[in-house]
Amino acid sequence: MYLMLGTCPDIAYAVGRLARFAHDPSKKHFQHLSRIFGYVNATTNFAIIYKKSGKLPVGTCDADLGGELATGH
Repeated sequence: MYLMLGTCPDIAYAVGRLARFAHDPSKKHFQHLSRIFGYVNATTNFAIIYKKSGKLPVGTCDADLGGELATGH
């Protein structure tokens, strides 16, 4: 059984930042949007596939990774 996740968490930050300028975009914002579209187009075949097994899944997630990058740690 395969489970497909329909999100792109790797671009969520960039899209969120760019969305702040949707009311009055400049040429610079359209250039950034073009880069995001290029990234999405180039990575459409990338995926992480989780397979069901008899064991309980174990994993970790550093949900504050962006905060670490912003503070330089």
